[in-house]
Amino acid sequence: MTDSRMNRMHQQGFTLVEMSIVLVIIGFILGAVSIGKDLQRDAEYSKIKQKEPRN
Repeated sequence: MTDSRMNRMHQQGFTLVEMSIVLVIIGFILGAVSIGKDLQRDAEYSKIKQKEPRN
């Protein structure tokens, strides 16, 4: 076997760059979910506000 092939076989774990990329992607997903929930809550608030009788 060649040295590079043996090195790849013995390499274990993830690099710091790979872990950073995964954390950034998770952050984007959580941010999108948070924004979606805020928009839904604002829409429900507006709907309730419109139903209230005005004096």
